[in-house]
Amino acid sequence: MQRTDGSIPLRLAGRSHKKLKQVAAGFYEKEPSIEELTAYGLTLDDVATTIEVWPENYQAFEVFSAMSTQWRVSMSGPVGFDYGVLPEIWQRCQVAESDRDDAFHCLRVMEGAALKQISLNSK
Repeated sequence: MQRTDGSIPLRLAGRSHKKLKQVAAGFYEKEPSIEELTAYGLTLDDVATTIEVWPENYQAFEVFSAMSTQWRVSMSGPVGFDYGVLPEIWQRCQVAESDRDDAFHCLRVMEGAALKQISLNSK
């Protein structure tokens, strides 16, 4: 997808998706149990983490967050998002039509990272 100024969005130009993946994985990261924390003399406040969402990723994160209740699930757990609800999400998150290709690409990257984290949580 080329923008009107002729540039290609960095996410679509083969750049790293590291920050998007970190945000998605952090969104689904399993917190340690009270028992696990107590064994080390810790509390939830001791291990609380904040995940920074960069400004250029914020709209993609909003879409991802809104989609977080729209998982397709099989007997083995989540398998992917239900993309049928995206028209409603685009509208509610006020994603301009010109930004949807980029937002969808980011959503798919984040979805993959979230599925990986969810799988790790179940082990």
